[in-house]
Amino acid sequence: MIITRVETSCGCARASFSKAPVARGRCAEIAVVYHPKGRPGYFQRKIFVYTQLSDKQPSAVLELSGRVTPSVLPTAAYPYVMGSLRLKQQAVRIAGTRIQTERIECLNAGEQPLTIRADSRLLPAYLRFECDPAVIEPGKTADLVIRFDPAKAPQTPPRQVPVVLDGLQLPPGQRSLRVLIGAQE
Repeated sequence: MIITRVETSCGCARASFSKAPVARGRCAEIAVVYHPKGRPGYFQRKIFVYTQLSDKQPSAVLELSGRVTPSVLPTAAYPYVMGSLRLKQQAVRIAGTRIQTERIECLNAGEQPLTIRADSRLLPAYLRFECDPAVIEPGKTADLVIRFDPAKAPQTPPRQVPVVLDGLQLPPGQRSLRVLIGAQE
């Protein structure tokens, strides 16, 4: 038998399968992944398996069912992940010509309080960083605040400055924000 195609009753379920012929008495695997985003609760989907026997009628109809329990936290609104810290964005744009303050909203999706600071050894004098509030309790939101002072900046500041966060058990490359300085191209 040869599986020619597999269709699902909903675009929220995706199927993959081997196109290699299946010998009599042997098995083949069909993998179905359900994407529950925005679909909490009970679900039941049909999976239609077509073979070389008919292109119009499925040779088998499988059923995929389950229950999606939504997260208590609104983590989907915070797509950038740094361990238990979730962020709405990982970069801010600074004009570079005036005193400016930018904020990045974040969420503590972990079970322990977080105290987030910037690595002061790597932060240039023209940038200041703070977390408001200073301690982010589990399940609570905060703002990562970045302030730019052009009086302390060089004549031509770099176009991009990394801000490495402390308070997260991750390598520096996985706990960095970007400050983009200057006009957008």
